[in-house]
Amino acid sequence: MERKNELHKIFFLLRLLLIVFITEGIIPIAHGQISIESENYYLIKEGVYKSLSTDSILLNQKHKVITPQNKIKEGDSVSLFIHPQNHIGVLLFDDTSRKNISGILVEPSIVEIDTIFYREIYQDPYKDWYLTFNVWYAIRINGQKYYTDFQIHDGHLYSHYFGKNRFILIAQSSGYDDYYDRGYPELFFGAIINEKGEILNVSNIFSFTYGDEYFDAIQINVNKVSNEKYLFELEGLDEKLQIIIEGTEIKTLNTKH
Repeated sequence: MERKNELHKIFFLLRLLLIVFITEGIIPIAHGQISIESENYYLIKEGVYKSLSTDSILLNQKHKVITPQNKIKEGDSVSLFIHPQNHIGVLLFDDTSRKNISGILVEPSIVEIDTIFYREIYQDPYKDWYLTFNVWYAIRINGQKYYTDFQIHDGHLYSHYFGKNRFILIAQSSGYDDYYDRGYPELFFGAIINEKGEILNVSNIFSFTYGDEYFDAIQINVNKVSNEKYLFELEGLDEKLQIIIEGTEIKTLNTKH
């Protein structure tokens, strides 16, 4: 048993070292991401985790404004985003020590995820079942590396081409139980991208609750209203989302069932 525990610790340390080498660029990776869980990640602690990237005191200080990435990297088919709509902005850090703030992102941006660090889970002692998560991302925006504990919009759920442009539908995996980012897509928004991969428009986050664990693109109905006008309809558990695309404009309607 002791030997097994020692081997487990050695494996964990080697994996951690590999992550450090990758995120620092010592070992390069072309695409994709890597995840690392702390050794006791699923041992739930008592308390509430408060995000540093959306800390109200820090946000009210003066910071350098980070230019968002508005073009998909050549060869990438999936788009991940930070969408700071519900906050003053999102703070990005130089490293996971969280001592140095790189700047503030105030507009939606494409991001590339290098690494996800699953660190801790907290249970609020004053609520029956309310978990918060200490999870950090090593990301790149316009080639520059940053760190954040703001949850990424990781679900590029749907694409529809019309003319030289395409409409993409994006959501955030809201997770369930002690799974931070598995299933239950929510906080949907849309974007219009041209044939060069440049963003022409990004919508606000839609006022819509999907409410289901899984998403299937066949749930979306598309109707061509005119040459440049399309109606997209998505059925949620209790609500219907209607998205109107006209040229590069994105408008929404949503109704209760």
